[in-house]
Amino acid sequence: MDPILLSGISLAVLIGIIALGFLKKWNVGILSFGAAMLMGMAAGMSQKQIVAGFNTSLFVILIGSMFLFGIAQLNGTMDLLAKKTVALAGRQGWAVPIFMYLLGAVVAALGPGTIPGFGIVAMFGVPLALEMKADPFLFCTIGQMGSIAGGIVPWAPTGVVGISKAAEAGYTENIALSWLLHRRPVP
Repeated sequence: MDPILLSGISLAVLIGIIALGFLKKWNVGILSFGAAMLMGMAAGMSQKQIVAGFNTSLFVILIGSMFLFGIAQLNGTMDLLAKKTVALAGRQGWAVPIFMYLLGAVVAALGPGTIPGFGIVAMFGVPLALEMKADPFLFCTIGQMGSIAGGIVPWAPTGVVGISKAAEAGYTENIALSWLLHRRPVP
């Protein structure tokens, strides 16, 4: 089968799965895994090859992060942390968005990477914004920017991918450090 045609079909199937999951409240991940199996077999891949493309370590990181912070959300820890943060900031409310950025960077740099890091920070950012009577979208966006910054470390999944792709392109220096120190464009 033509790779370009298969790419288009895959994209259409993914959009359909997301829409179906949204409308029927079904788990998009499970539907996508099943669709990947069907699409892979239609492309002539064996089931073993398809399953080999599933990153189990990233899956464990995502599930672990979701489980940990889901518990923290349910037992009220996130709300309490938001209240304590507002009380600690006191009259320096301008410092809270900076804190959100730094929190996103630290959480993403600790290992889960950009995407789970954003989910974790958003779970904290929404109650924090509501506590401060601010826009939750703004706080989550600031946290996302921080998680993007922290996700480029060499041990986070997004950092591993980014650094390996940069190495494939022939650029092996520390990209972030080079940009910060030299203020020159990365080739």
